[in-house]
Amino acid sequence: MIYVKRKWLSPLPVILILIIALAWVTVPKPIVPYDQYPRIQRAMVDITMSFSFSFKTREGESEPIIMTTYGQGVAIAPHLILTARHVVVPPKEVYLFFVKVPIKVQTVWVEVLEKEVTQWGFYDTFSAEVIWYDEKVDVALLYVDRELPYFWNGIGKARLGETVFFADSRAAKSLALLKTEIVGIGFDGFDIEEDMGMLLFFKDKTFSNPDVIGTALPAVGGVSGGPLMNRKGEYVGVASFGAEVLYFAPLWKVEEAVIFLRNLYGWGDYCEGGY
Repeated sequence: MIYVKRKWLSPLPVILILIIALAWVTVPKPIVPYDQYPRIQRAMVDITMSFSFSFKTREGESEPIIMTTYGQGVAIAPHLILTARHVVVPPKEVYLFFVKVPIKVQTVWVEVLEKEVTQWGFYDTFSAEVIWYDEKVDVALLYVDRELPYFWNGIGKARLGETVFFADSRAAKSLALLKTEIVGIGFDGFDIEEDMGMLLFFKDKTFSNPDVIGTALPAVGGVSGGPLMNRKGEYVGVASFGAEVLYFAPLWKVEEAVIFLRNLYGWGDYCEGGY
């Protein structure tokens, strides 16, 4: 009988591969919104919209009334700002003494606040133009004729239970990255026009939407238009409305339009009436 001595391979390479794979899986993945905080801070902008309007009375047309709203946005290209539609587009109706009244908008001014305070203690502004907004999703794009610092990592889709980050920028220079969780996709159940809280005077239709993003953030005023990002730094929504918690318009629903216009006008090639 002949005995053959088997030669066993060393298990060391296999063990090393397993250790490396385990380390790769367990090492926390980078959180882009935290890593890119300075860039996001510089890209955030504060937006004001003033508009004059009138409405019909028994005696005829009312005297013009001027209203001013405030919101936020983020520069996604040197000349392009992403925000919420209702921040920069006037409503078709307002509530006067809890009665919904159709209005006739006469003039609209949309302005962006400068980053620095003047010697007199206030922020200067520069004009912006609404070049696109979606009729169903509360999203709009602004064009500015000056170059802005911008942040862009693309657009992603939100998933239930996903950790996300809301960029809240007020007073132009400050920025808070608020970590939260997506607690619901879709909003329905009551007519938002009848229960809009502090935004009651400005809504022209329901915000019910099967794709709207619900988060665990409390509803506060002045944050409309601010971006919601995932861990990769992709934009998934913009702040739209509050009903106890903060809801966001889903950007993946308008991804093609946003990317198309960013590539077309984001680098300063827009002229009035060009779209």
